[in-house]
Amino acid sequence: MMPRIRILLERIPEACRRSAGRPAHRVDARMAAAAAAIAAAMLSACTIEMVTPTVEPTRTPTFTPELPLSSLLPTLEAIPTESPTIAPTRTPDALRPEEAEQRIFYDPLDDAITGWGLTKTETGTVDFSGGMLVFTVNSTYTSLISILPRDFPADIYIDVTVQSLLCGEGLDTFGLIFHNGQEYSYRYAITCFGQMRFERIKGSEVEGASVWRETLGLLKGAPATNRIGVLIRGQVFRFFVGGIEVFSGHDPMSTTGGVGLFIRTEKGTVLSVGFEEISIYTLTESPA
Repeated sequence: MMPRIRILLERIPEACRRSAGRPAHRVDARMAAAAAAIAAAMLSACTIEMVTPTVEPTRTPTFTPELPLSSLLPTLEAIPTESPTIAPTRTPDALRPEEAEQRIFYDPLDDAITGWGLTKTETGTVDFSGGMLVFTVNSTYTSLISILPRDFPADIYIDVTVQSLLCGEGLDTFGLIFHNGQEYSYRYAITCFGQMRFERIKGSEVEGASVWRETLGLLKGAPATNRIGVLIRGQVFRFFVGGIEVFSGHDPMSTTGGVGLFIRTEKGTVLSVGFEEISIYTLTESPA
């Protein structure tokens, strides 16, 4: 490294000696001209061309309409069909057995026009209230009945709407009276606990009864609304809840009599039940 430096140092004076005889201003002018030429060449090479940008127009999106599936499928010719015969259906207030034919009596039980017996005592009342015939008892071992003063055929179907309004803790009963005669009568008895049975009454006491039965169709407690009915044909009695048969029984002691309603307390001290819309129908002929 040292010999090279020495050579360069030795050459510098020689170069200076060569240029010593030339005028300094001429050298500077040439150098300036050369520098200007070089700068001009560089500028010409670095000239920036101004380009005006071309803005591409924004495309408006086009939507392809969706065709309904039916337009993509071949059209089918309509196939003629026979008009179905619509069988008549029963209205909700006509839920009853097929044997119940012609309605011969109807009472909404909202007034005393048809002659129901009314009662007002210290232990209970039977009176019209709120569009119903309401029975109320406030004592133990008390019965209240109301008999319709009309005659009907021996073979009939009876149904009535029963609303339990207030129930006690005892096994109190309420429901329909049928074949109400001078000595005997029958009762279709239900309870607030969803139980039911068929009772034979002699005088004012229960002389005999079927076993207690239960069905999911009979609503329990209070308030609760049930539609109960009994079909009487000879000595055979069929019992219904909501138009559906739930049990049956038979007894030969009484074959004729009137129709009525009742409630009865045993150990309970309070019971209130409302009755409404009682209907009575004749029956179709018994099948051979």
